[in-house]
Amino acid sequence: MPGSARRLRRWGLACGLALLAACSSTNAVNTGPFGGGGDTGALCVPVGRGGVLSYGLDTFTNTGGTATIERVALTDPHDLRILAAYVVPVTGTIAYGVLSGYPPARNLPPGVQWDRRQRANGAVIPHSPGTQYNLVLVLKPAGEKGTARSVDVFYRAAGQEYHLQTTTSMNIIPQIGPVRLKELTADRLDAWMDERAEELSTRSLRLIHQMVERAIRHAPGA
Repeated sequence: MPGSARRLRRWGLACGLALLAACSSTNAVNTGPFGGGGDTGALCVPVGRGGVLSYGLDTFTNTGGTATIERVALTDPHDLRILAAYVVPVTGTIAYGVLSGYPPARNLPPGVQWDRRQRANGAVIPHSPGTQYNLVLVLKPAGEKGTARSVDVFYRAAGQEYHLQTTTSMNIIPQIGPVRLKELTADRLDAWMDERAEELSTRSLRLIHQMVERAIRHAPGA
């Protein structure tokens, strides 16, 4: 083989190896120091028409060195968008939860350290063997229903890019609407919950009940 052809072949092989290394710089989903995406599930919750929902069920720890979150996004969103995203340290066993309105809600669980929150995009997450980090999203649906397959967290640690993807799908439905507290009777709420029981999981119904109970307890004049 002529010398020029051998040099060209070596150059092509070197370029191919460099390209392979570049393409391999991003790890597969849920293989990084933030761990996996949690237990698979589906969440369906209502929000008052025109309102927003604070979604804070997903938590993670950082088992590696200091990491920086580059971007948080919804997976396959339809008529649902993120208005704001935060990372909140949690030292207890209870996360922020799913609550109507903008954060912070009143009377958060004591372990949710809202005063130490960071905006998710650009958040710096240190090695955290004893601390969980709670991802809290402010979500706003449009139309009859807002949905997303999961949440994507893109982050970097030690020069390596990673991708955390949660495993809970979301269905945010504008229902009930703005109702005056004095008009929200137990019978009316029970009837609405009975209608939803045929289409929602027990977990979703429990979250809805907690949201309504909390809203009533903290409403003005309650």
